[in-house]
Parts: sequence; C-alpha cells; structure tokens
Amino acid sequence: MQRSFRVLVILGLSMACGWGQLTVDQKLAEFDQLSGLFAKGYAPHDWKKQAFGIDLFDTARWRTEIRQTRNDIEFFNVMSRWAAQLNDAHVSFASPANFTARLNFTADLYDGRLLVDIVDRIRLSPSQYPIAAGYELVSIDGVPAMRILEQMMPYTVAGNPRSTRRFAAELVTIRPQSVVPNAAEVPEFSTVVFRRFDGQLETYRIPWTRTGIPMTGVGVYPDLGANEGPEESPEEVAPDVSQVVDRFLKLRLPPNRAIRGLGALTPVFAASLPPNFVQRLGRTPTEPFFSGTFEAGGYRIGYLRIPTFGPANFNEGLLNFVREISFFQENTDGLIIDVMRNGGGNGSYASALISYLMPTRYRTLGVEIRATSAWVVNFSQTLQLLRAQGAPPPLVSSYEELLNALIEANASNRGLTRPVPWDFNPGLEREPLRDARGNPVAYRKPLMVLTDELSASAADGFAAIIQDNERGPLFGFRTMGAGGTFSQAFVGPYSRSFVSYTESLMNRKAERQEPGGYPATRYVENVGVHPDIVEDYMTAQNLFENGRPFVESFVRAMVDHIAKSQR
Repeated sequence: MQRSFRVLVILGLSMACGWGQLTVDQKLAEFDQLSGLFAKGYAPHDWKKQAFGIDLFDTARWRTEIRQTRNDIEFFNVMSRWAAQLNDAHVSFASPANFTARLNFTADLYDGRLLVDIVDRIRLSPSQYPIAAGYELVSIDGVPAMRILEQMMPYTVAGNPRSTRRFAAELVTIRPQSVVPNAAEVPEFSTVVFRRFDGQLETYRIPWTRTGIPMTGVGVYPDLGANEGPEESPEEVAPDVSQVVDRFLKLRLPPNRAIRGLGALTPVFAASLPPNFVQRLGRTPTEPFFSGTFEAGGYRIGYLRIPTFGPANFNEGLLNFVREISFFQENTDGLIIDVMRNGGGNGSYASALISYLMPTRYRTLGVEIRATSAWVVNFSQTLQLLRAQGAPPPLVSSYEELLNALIEANASNRGLTRPVPWDFNPGLEREPLRDARGNPVAYRKPLMVLTDELSASAADGFAAIIQDNERGPLFGFRTMGAGGTFSQAFVGPYSRSFVSYTESLMNRKAERQEPGGYPATRYVENVGVHPDIVEDYMTAQNLFENGRPFVESFVRAMVDHIAKSQR
C-alpha cells in the first residue's frame, strides 16, 4: 500500500509540474479531425454563414495559429476560440482536464453590473469575509471584473449574446480547466475588491480552492508524420440502435453550470410568491415540479414550474404533470407555466407535456437533420427493429418517413432533411388528446409561459410551440436560441479532447423577422423565442427583493390575460 501511494504521489507531481507536449503535426491532425467532424455533421453551417458570415471550410488562419502555438495550453485556447466563433450554445470544446479553481462565490449580471449572488459560507466565513449578496464585484488582482468577464466570453459562447455574458460571468470566479485552458495559472490568493451598498470599497485576500490535477500537456505520443489523423472518422460509425432516440433528442445545455437557479426545482423568486400561495408539489427535491395556486384580481391562478425537460424518470414526471393539469383544469381560472432557467433535456418529454396544454389542433416543432450515412444506417436499423417488435403502425410509418427524408438529404452534399417532427411521433400537425368519451384532456383555460435567456434547447422549443399556436402569451425575456439537437464525440487520438456539435435545426411554424439583425427565418438557433410581454428579471431590485417586482408584474399580466379571455 505504501509503495502504491508513493507511485500515485510521484505521478501527481509529474502531472502538476508538466506533461509532454503534442507536436505541430499532431496538433494539426487534431484540428483537422475537429473541423472535419463539423464539416460533415454540423447542421447550422449554412445558417451561421448567412447570419454571421462564418465559413467552417475556411480553416487557413486557424491552421496558421496552431502552428504558432508553443505548448498544449495555447493549442487548447485556439481550439476553444474556433468552437466559440460558431455562436452555438450546443457547441462545446473541452480538454481532458479535471482541475478547477474557485473563489467560492459567484456573481451575475444585474443591470449590467457584476453583483454577488451566492457566497459559500462554509469556505468563506461571515466573520472573516463579510461579503453580502448584492455587493458589486469591482476587480480581481487589479483587473476590472468586467474586463475579466470579456476575457472569459470566448470559452462559453451561447448563441444569445446576453446568455453568453451570463455564462462568462460564472467563469470569473469558477475556472474549470477543461473549459478555460489557463485556469491552473491562478495564484494561491487573489486580492478581490467589492463595492458595498453605500458605495464604499472593501478589499479581501481570498484563496482559490483547487480541485483535481493541473494539466500542462496531454503527454508524449509517437509522431505519425505530417497531418496523419485517425484512420476512420467516428461520424461514419453508426451509433447503437438502442440509443438512437436518446442521442437524437438531446436538447439541453452542457452540464456543470453554477448559475443561481439554473435547473433548480424551486424558482428564484419563491420567497416573493403571493402571500396566499398554496404549494402543492416541490416540497422534496425528488419531485419533478414545483406547483401551487394563489388568488389575484378575483381569479384563482395555478403556477407550475418545469425546472428541466430531463427528468430522472420520464413516466413518473409525465404522470405527475397529468395529475397537476387535471387539478388545475378543475380548480383554476388560468395557469402560469414557468420554464425560466430551464436548461432543456429531452424533446420527446417536452412534447409530451405540451400535448396536455393544447386543447385544439396544433403544429408541433419540426427539426431539419444534418443527414449523414451514419444516420441513414442508424434509422434503417431502428425501423427494422420496430417492425420485428410489432410496433404500432403510426410509429412505423413515422420512422419510414424520417428514413426517407434522411436518404433524400444524404444524396446531396451537406444536405438537411425537410422538417420532421422533433419527437419522432407521426406528423407535424397534431390533434388534441382525448379521453375515452372523446373529450379533450388538455388544459383549456388561459395560459401564460415565463421565459428568460436561460430557457434553452428543449425550453426554446417548448416556448416556440406555445407561441406559434397562439396558446398564450410568453412573459419575460427572449430564450437562449439553442435551437437544435446535439451529439458528442472525442476530437481525436492525441488530445482526447471532447466536443459537442449541433446535428439539427429547430424549425418553427412560419418564418419570422425578429429583432437583433437576424435574417427572416423559421429557425430558433441564435434567434431564440421573443416574449410577447418583455420583463427583465436581471435587475438589482429583483436581486435585493427576491424577485418581488418580477412576480408582481407577471401576476398583473396573468390577471389581465384571464380578464381579456372572458370578454
């Protein structure tokens, strides 16, 4: 045991002090693998070129930068910036590092300022560090906090510029090396300056908490010669048939985000819900929803928060939702659905929940899939399996339609399919769910949906369907614009870096001209879903008052909506 321990210590020290470095040819092979993977499988290529002038096939300057890198850390920085240029929340490049440095507090953007919102009181005791939520973060080691935020933006691009800035704010005080290659360069202590509520400055020496092993390189490999990469691309290997739906329906943000309230069961404004709010679900962390009722303006109003579309148990989540909808139908005059800070999940689950909110015929969300031979093989195998298992004819027919769309699109280079249902159920046009007597089972009363810039991916799609079918107003801020499904892969054999890339594009009911300088489009990617009633939660007043102004505003809007619907 002692000998093994010594070996581990020596190994850890060698890893911390420096690993072998990739050669120039190996770096170029890695980049060719990365850019080739995107050239083959990245669905939004044409959209990004149209909207932003980004051409994935223009790699010359990036290859020049890679040749000039002096070590693996500089190489990873170039690869991160290459991925960031795509302005895509589903695109992430991560090195194989497990080191993270934390200052043990977070700050977010409120009224355009970095204000402290979470303090780890275990590591930063109130007696030694009397930092309060709402203090402004001014600087770290003499560098203005907003400048550091700008420096972090290339590592966390999220499509919507506001979403990007909020994710960059997170990286100001939390630095995972897998995302921020220079993270291990932080000092033992940093001098941090805050501005108090009275405008006075306070300065503290705060230690960085370090976890994992700092990486300086990925190790020595045999040099295979100039520009030699792996013999076959992972894109040409069909995924396991049993995992096809799960792979395709990935509609969520990358994990390990620390933004306050992201994916949380309890809403950030829970303390400011109306005084007569009666909670139903959400008392334990295992419940899939937070729900309740309150009275306002003479109406009884339901509230249901969907924190994620990736529940621990699909069927249990759906059953709970159906029960709540049944209760709200009988006991409320209107219903508020909250998908703020919902980072997405499974498109099939989101689609199932929506079906209980649509009492009339509606158009679901379409997706245009980047067709490859791998996907053709994948769905061909799935179709054979469905037939062998005696699957319901409508489902078999749906997969036949999807396979034909893939074959057609694959016949052209870089082809996208025509819009197909995002949940793989038959048809883009849907009839309302009905009980045995033919009565609609969906909620039939006025509806309003809360959104923000962290409503992403499946939450983007959820909001789009509600708005496209005029089911009720969206209230809040425009969604993130993470408008597609994604896949994940290792970049190559040398760095063992990890990448995610977008394989499809959400397609809305009709073309829309949205603000922000985007071309008129059916796509959700980058554009997001703009609310019918704009209300910004990210204000200092909402931070100081636990969201009270925001709650009061959406309650008034809901009362008005119910009143108008009854005229």
